[in-house]
Formats: sequence, C-alpha cells, structure tokens
Amino acid sequence: MTGSFAVNSVPYDNAACEFSLDDLIIVGRRGLSFEHGFEVEKLFGATREAISRTPGVHNVEDTEVTMYQSDYFSLIAKLGNGYMSEDKKFSGMLTYSFTNEQIHTVEFVGMRIIKDAHDIQQGPEGIEVSVTCSVMRLKIDGYDPVNTAAA
Repeated sequence: MTGSFAVNSVPYDNAACEFSLDDLIIVGRRGLSFEHGFEVEKLFGATREAISRTPGVHNVEDTEVTMYQSDYFSLIAKLGNGYMSEDKKFSGMLTYSFTNEQIHTVEFVGMRIIKDAHDIQQGPEGIEVSVTCSVMRLKIDGYDPVNTAAA
C-alpha cells in the first residue's frame, strides 16, 4: 500500500493529498480518520411521546493520523518537551481531491496529541506511528457544523 492515502477509508491519490500541522507539512502520511456529530436528547412531556429535542452538543471524536516515523519525530521536535500537554495545541489542515475534481479541505482546530502508537517491523515498508489527537472543532470545506460565528 505504499504511496496511497485514505480519508475515512476512501483511497485518494497521494499526489492530491496534503496534511499540515501548523506550518509543518506531513509528507509520509499514510492515513487519517476523523468523525464528528451531535449528541441530542429527546424531550418528553407527560406522555411517552417525544415532544421536542435538545439542540445537542457537537462532539469531534479523537482523530487518528498514521505517519512515517521520520515525520513523527519532526512533529514532536516542533512541539518540544511536553508535546502531549495541553499547552502544546496546534491546528491541522487536510487538503485532498480525486483527480480532476474539486479540492476539499478539513480544518482541525485545537489539536492535541493524546496517544502515539509505534509499529516497528523489519522489512521494506517504512516504520509507522499512529498519533491520536483530541480535536476541539473542525470545519469541512470552510463550513462550521455548529456555526459558532453566529452564536
């Protein structure tokens, strides 16, 4: 699978993808997975029928970035000591597209490394590190799912 890249398990042409963390471009990225949505509750009155629902809370699940170890070391060198601490937050930008199609962007706001898993194996493939990040917010193609600017 050398030279390929997947966003939410959809393969994209490696030349059409770029992932950057602040001003550091991750060249040896192998995959990125993210998920977000609203947690809503139904409201009930005196009967068992729902009469309304709460506005909900927007939740961005932890984002996992799989990269080659060399890019991982560049990332932690940029962040420095305490690279997993709250004061070492950073932003991420994923840009991708199919050949001859619209370019899509995903902006990750308030990323913080919370786990890194190393996969060191002998052989021709590069050594990979899977970095799990807590993300506060995201925007897809510039659209804010919560519209926090209007709030």
